[in-house]
Amino acid sequence: MTHQRTLTAAHWGVYEVEYDDNGKATRLHPFSKDPDPSPIGLHMLSDEVTRLRVRRPAVRKSWLEKGPGAAPEKRGQEAFVEVDWSEGKSTTFVVAVQVEALDRTRLLSDIATVLSDHHVNILSATTTTGRDRITRLRFTFELADIAHLSSILAAVKRVESVYDAYRIVPTTT
Repeated sequence: MTHQRTLTAAHWGVYEVEYDDNGKATRLHPFSKDPDPSPIGLHMLSDEVTRLRVRRPAVRKSWLEKGPGAAPEKRGQEAFVEVDWSEGKSTTFVVAVQVEALDRTRLLSDIATVLSDHHVNILSATTTTGRDRITRLRFTFELADIAHLSSILAAVKRVESVYDAYRIVPTTT
């Protein structure tokens, strides 16, 4: 009997998911159109990996008792305390991006609209335009899921006259 298959994606590539008669995912196969499939993701459904999955959120004890930023010196040494899903704190990430575009009317508005449409909270925005009419816009915003950054940047790049958009990663000196 042929079992239903769907596609799933991970950092390592695309895989075909095979299901049993009850609709439970049972096995992964390399995507048939991938010329060089990675074997890494084939084990995502194995008992070993399943056993290691997060079943409920856990936070450092000092974070739970005193809030974010408490006892950073204990990071990696302190015990984790499991909490109910309802108690898990929502997490946001602060991201800085730079957008480069040919200057035009409504450019800032159009980019801000795209960011808002993607449900990010803009914390700051600065723009500079040179004599060459190239505008550099820097945005700092909160993002609920860092995995969405690539789709947000792709949407910004589709704005008229934008030719690049990328994350600015802070450097340490």
